[in-house]
Amino acid sequence: MNKIKSHSKDLSSKKTIYIALSVILGLLLSVIAHATIETYYLKYMLVNDLEIVWRSNCALPPACVAILPLAGAVLGYFMGRHWWQVVYIEGKGRLLWFRGK
Repeated sequence: MNKIKSHSKDLSSKKTIYIALSVILGLLLSVIAHATIETYYLKYMLVNDLEIVWRSNCALPPACVAILPLAGAVLGYFMGRHWWQVVYIEGKGRLLWFRGK
């Protein structure tokens, strides 16, 4: 009985760390998305001879600046939950790493 509680506690803390790291990954990917979107936005503005309005070192509208990290964190959370289920609960992750018996 004690071993089961201990194993459950280990999985719980492992799952928390796994999902937290997935959220961090989502935030990092949102930074890359922000840079890519802003680059294309600036090119579009320059090609069409439109005025670029800088808001605190960023040319994107404030809504985009607020939505991108939020979307990255939320998508990272759901990505972590999904892949936790696939790899640890369903056990499909083993097939990727161990091809033997």
